[in-house]
Amino acid sequence: PDEARIWLSADKVVNAAATPGRLVLEGAVFTALGNEIGAITAYERLLSEFPNDPQAPSAAEAMLTLRARAGDPETFLKAYARVATILPEKAYSVLMWYRLDAALQTANVVHTRAAATWLMEHAPAEQAAEASYRLGALEHKEKNYAAAGEIWLRTAETWPTMPCAGRSAFAAACAFRQAEMKDRAEQALALALA
Repeated sequence: PDEARIWLSADKVVNAAATPGRLVLEGAVFTALGNEIGAITAYERLLSEFPNDPQAPSAAEAMLTLRARAGDPETFLKAYARVATILPEKAYSVLMWYRLDAALQTANVVHTRAAATWLMEHAPAEQAAEASYRLGALEHKEKNYAAAGEIWLRTAETWPTMPCAGRSAFAAACAFRQAEMKDRAEQALALALA
């Protein structure tokens, strides 16, 4: 990384105009040196100055990964919304977890629903079940007790062998009770006890 940084400095003297390749390399160098702000700045610059470059999708993925690790969920969600349409397909399996975590931290209902839904449809069973459980928790927090109960009950029924199945069924029973849906509460409680 140190040699690459020296090369970058020399290249900037020779060629003042930024190129997509140099910005990608700059982002990688700063990442390797632990300078996350410098890396994010390089990737953001590439995305703003060269949005149609073939390297833009991977730069967007790298930038979002760094933003997720920076611990500022609101900024991450804004950045995600800005670059979501160019992300490579392979990036979704990791970035959707970051998106879900950031959305839950900021109580962003739209992002939570979108990320959880994607994970429920595309992630492996254990992760899909956990995403579904978290979606139920959001609906419960929003006082949508009937919706939370349905989500949690579906979680328990769809993924009965997953670690969260039992707590999902019990949570569904409690949510249905709050929604004054006695029959559904009894159904969920029977599943929880089973």
